[in-house]
Amino acid sequence: MSIPAFTSARSLAHLHAMVVIEELYRCGVSVFALSPGARAIPLVLALEEHPNAVTKLFNDEWSAAFWAQGAAKAGQLPCLICTSGTAAANYLPAVAEAALAGVPLVLLTTDRPFELQYAMVRPVYGSCKWPVP
Repeated sequence: MSIPAFTSARSLAHLHAMVVIEELYRCGVSVFALSPGARAIPLVLALEEHPNAVTKLFNDEWSAAFWAQGAAKAGQLPCLICTSGTAAANYLPAVAEAALAGVPLVLLTTDRPFELQYAMVRPVYGSCKWPVP
């Protein structure tokens, strides 16, 4: 069992990210596919510091999502991580295919804080409201 040094957290966001990554790992997530933006930095740092996290970096979300779908079909439990806005929407084709095929995927999007989501701050797109089958 891994026990990360939570006392090494650089900020509250970093501490939260460390806890989320550790819990995902404990729940069986075996690999993390990253297409990070600025708001995903705490998660990227937490993954970098986690002793057992396996990460793969992608330049675009579409490729990351289809790679994760393939990893899931091969028996791994992948977690996709990206920033908010339309970046998360680029996961939709692979997520829809995976959902229809019963292939498990975990998605983690780093949306803006709630108080900024509808304050004319871009990019904001409610990824929690996706129409996934």
